[in-house]
Amino acid sequence: MLRRVIVPGAYMWRRVVISPNESCNRLLATLPDADLDLPRPHLEIIDLDVHQVLEVPGDVVSHVYFIESGLVSIVGVTKPNHRIEVGMIGYEGMTGFGVVLGNNRSANELLAQSAGSALRISTPLAAQDHG
Repeated sequence: MLRRVIVPGAYMWRRVVISPNESCNRLLATLPDADLDLPRPHLEIIDLDVHQVLEVPGDVVSHVYFIESGLVSIVGVTKPNHRIEVGMIGYEGMTGFGVVLGNNRSANELLAQSAGSALRISTPLAAQDHG
């Protein structure tokens, strides 16, 4: 069962996810039930607000997000005030690529470009489930 987490200032019109099997995230939707059994009890739905920062370069990644709706930008930061969008994540993907590969620090800034929702799991649980 998923727990609903309300982010302060979030809009209340967003769709509530009942289970990861009914998820709009295409990555989760392709997984067999057996592969979802480990993370399923730990996934929680959250709302994403515009400009909400999910990862900061060099910081420890606290959660992996499976985007349900909205759009997350991957922003490369090379110098102070020098930023460039290097990628986007939508309902087909997830954040926290480094966590899955064994690195718990973010190389880029990740921020929501448009409001939406995501399923998230804490990184120790994500690393355990994938490792």
